[in-house]
Amino acid sequence: MKKLILLFLISSACLPAQSLQFLEHGTNTPAQANYTRNVDDQMGDEFSMDVKNISSAFITYKIRRRILSIPAGCSGANIIRFCDAQSCYLYATSLSQSNISLDPGALNGPIAIDSPYVRPPYAVKADIEQTDCCGTYIVQYTAFNYSNPSDSASFTITYIVDNCTGIQSQNKAFEIGTLSPNPVSTAATLNYNFYARPQKAAIKVYNTMGALVKELKLETQEGTAVIDVTGLPDGIYFYSLQLNDEIIASKKIIVTH
Repeated sequence: MKKLILLFLISSACLPAQSLQFLEHGTNTPAQANYTRNVDDQMGDEFSMDVKNISSAFITYKIRRRILSIPAGCSGANIIRFCDAQSCYLYATSLSQSNISLDPGALNGPIAIDSPYVRPPYAVKADIEQTDCCGTYIVQYTAFNYSNPSDSASFTITYIVDNCTGIQSQNKAFEIGTLSPNPVSTAATLNYNFYARPQKAAIKVYNTMGALVKELKLETQEGTAVIDVTGLPDGIYFYSLQLNDEIIASKKIIVTH
């Protein structure tokens, strides 16, 4: 009996300890293994998660994204992207380029030099962009110890994308098509139709700090808006449709020259 107990203690001591723990963003709540997100095809979705070093040692970690399932006939390569605590990546990237250091008990990691934040606002920001291909997408994100990749923590997001008919208001007052191309290097176009012409209509583009960087007035009841981004630095922006000074719909645009 004593030999069995001793063998158990030795075996337990040999088990690798987990150093990283995902926490629901802005809380101390441990992350669930799986999350389900209902997504409008034209709005997309953002989902952030924190990561904590729960060990007593300094570690360096990276983030890995795995696309586990996509709807038949669809491609997840051009709509699913992510950011880590220091950088955002294009769709084809599945492994973060940053090696992020994390002290014992620390959250997310050190801040990037050019960041406006006091500390990284998240460890992972998972994005699914607007798409015309509806169905179920399953994506897994893993934070792992760079020195010991088996020392890791993961969570999975199931995206249920529906309403693949373009954005429409509930009272059918307007309809907006899909911005194309997105990402954009020079100019993107967007079809629109107002069933009842508003007094004022505009598309306004904002940077991630909320500053207005471009405004395009829509003078006709139906047409195609052209958003020129040649004067904007590379990065993520948000454009919104505003009718009579009321924001009706907002979406993301990515500028890459």
